Amino acid sequence: MGETIDTAHPSAKLYEKDRSRSLPPLLEESSLSFLNAGSRQVSLSMEISERLHLPQQQQQQQQQHPSSHPLAWSSNSSTSTDTSEEPALENGHRLFSRNALRTRSGATKCELAKVLNRQTCFHEILKQKDEIIEDLDEKLGSKTINHDTYDSKRRMSTVSKGNEERIRVLQNQNRFLNEEVRRLAKLRGQEHEKIKIQEGKVRSLEADIEVWKLEYISLIQSSIRFTGTDTMDDAELSLFGGDRHKHRILSLLEEARKINPSLPTYEHLASGEVHVDSYGFKHHFSDDGLLLHYLCQELSQHFLCQASSYEKHQKNWLLYLKNKSKNLMANKKELKALVRAGIPDTHRKQMWRTFVLAQVEDIVQEKGAHYFRSLCSAAPDSPLAARYRKQISLDLMRTMPSNVKFSTPGSKGIMDLQDILLAFCIHNPQVGYCQGMNFLVAMALLFMDAQDAFWTLVAVTERYHSPSYFDHNLLGAQADQMVLHDLMVEKLPELAKHLDAIDIEISTVTLNWFLAIFFDAVPFQ
Repeated sequence: MGETIDTAHPSAKLYEKDRSRSLPPLLEESSLSFLNAGSRQVSLSMEISERLHLPQQQQQQQQQHPSSHPLAWSSNSSTSTDTSEEPALENGHRLFSRNALRTRSGATKCELAKVLNRQTCFHEILKQKDEIIEDLDEKLGSKTINHDTYDSKRRMSTVSKGNEERIRVLQNQNRFLNEEVRRLAKLRGQEHEKIKIQEGKVRSLEADIEVWKLEYISLIQSSIRFTGTDTMDDAELSLFGGDRHKHRILSLLEEARKINPSLPTYEHLASGEVHVDSYGFKHHFSDDGLLLHYLCQELSQHFLCQASSYEKHQKNWLLYLKNKSKNLMANKKELKALVRAGIPDTHRKQMWRTFVLAQVEDIVQEKGAHYFRSLCSAAPDSPLAARYRKQISLDLMRTMPSNVKFSTPGSKGIMDLQDILLAFCIHNPQVGYCQGMNFLVAMALLFMDAQDAFWTLVAVTERYHSPSYFDHNLLGAQADQMVLHDLMVEKLPELAKHLDAIDIEISTVTLNWFLAIFFDAVPFQ
C-alpha cells in the first residue's frame, strides 16, 4: 500500500471537502500528513478483515456445492440408486436455498462490519482532525491576538507619546494662562480699588454740589426782600448780578424736574396759572419776586430730599417700621430720635395715628369704636354744639382757604372739619371750642380720616396739654410764652436784648404758633 491517497477513496473525498476551508499553508500541510496516515490505517484494516473472512467464505462455498468434492460425488452416485430421484432433488433445493441464505447473510454481515469499521475509523479520523484544527485555530488565534496586541500596543504607545507631548504643551499653556489670569486679577483688583476710591470721591463731590446748590438757593431766597407795604404781595430780588441769578434758578429748576416732574415750571406760574402742590395747597403769583421766592422754597425741599442724609433717614424709618411692626412704641428712645429728625410724608398717617391712639386708648375703650359717629349724629340738636356753632362756622372758611380740600363751603374737608369741632364741643364742654383748634384739625385731615382727626384733637387738648391750655383765658398757652421768653434770654441773649430794645413782646408773635402747633410758622413739610 503506497504513501499517496487514492482520490476515489472516501477519506480522500472527505479531505477534498475539508480542503475547501481557507486554512493557512501550515494547517494544510499538517492536515495532509494526518489524512495520509489515516488512509494507510484504513487500507491496512480492510486488508486484514478480508483475509480473516476468506476461509469462512471458502467453507460456505463447499457447503453450497458438495458435488464438487470427489468423495461427495461418489457417495451421491452410490446412494442415488437406493433412493428415488424426486425427493432427493427437492431436498437438495431446500438445502441449497438455506446455504444460499446463510451465505448472503454472512456476506451482508461482513459488509455491515466493514461499513461499521470504516465509519468508526472515519469518526476517529474526523475527531482527531477536529482536535488538530481546534489546536491550530487556537495557535493561530493566539498568534493573531499577539500580533494585534503588539500592533495595538505600538499604536497606543505612539498615541500615548503624542498625548504626553500634548499634555506637556497644554500644561505649559495652562501655567502661562494661570499666571496671566493672576496678573490680570491683581490688576483688576487694583483697578477696582481705584474705581471705588474714585466713586467715593464722585459721591462726595456730588454731595458737595447738592449742598452748594441748596446754599445757593437759600442765599437767593434770603436776598428776596419785601417792600415796606403792610401786605406781602410785593417782593423784589436784591442781589448783585441781576437776572443772572434768576436764570440760574430756572436752570436748576429744569434740572430738578428731570428727577421730580411734579415741581412747577416758571412759565406755568408766570402765566397766571395755579399750581397745586402735593398737600393740596394752591399757589398763584402775580409778583415775580414772590414767584422766585416760592420756586426757591420748592428747590430747597427738593435738594433736601436728594441729600444723602435724607436718604439715610428714610432707610432708618423703613428699618424701624419693619423691626417694630408689632409694637411701634417699643423703643421710645430710638423713636424720639427719628421723629425729631422728621417723619416722612409716606409714614405720617401711620405714625400720627399710633401716637394718638396710644394717648387715648383708655377713652376709646370706654366710649366705644362708634363714639365719634354718635357725637356727629347728636350735634344738630345738642345745645352744647349750638353754643359754638356760629364761631365755628366763621372759622371754617378761614382755616385753609388756599387748600383744595377746604376751599369751598361744601367740600369734604370743610364738612369733616365742622363735624369734628362740634363733636368735640359735646365731648368736652368744659373746653368747648377755641380758635386754633380748626388749624390743628385741618392739618390732621390732610393725612388722616375724620375719626382719627377727632381723636387727635382729643389727645392734644386733653393729654399732650393741660386742661387750661385751651380754656377761655388760655392760661396754659400764656404760661408757655413766659417759659419761651426765659429760654430765649438764656439761650439767645442777643436776640432777647434786640427785641427788648425795639419794644417787641415775643408772645404777640408766638402765641398763635403754640395754639396751632406751628401750623403756619414753619414750612409744612
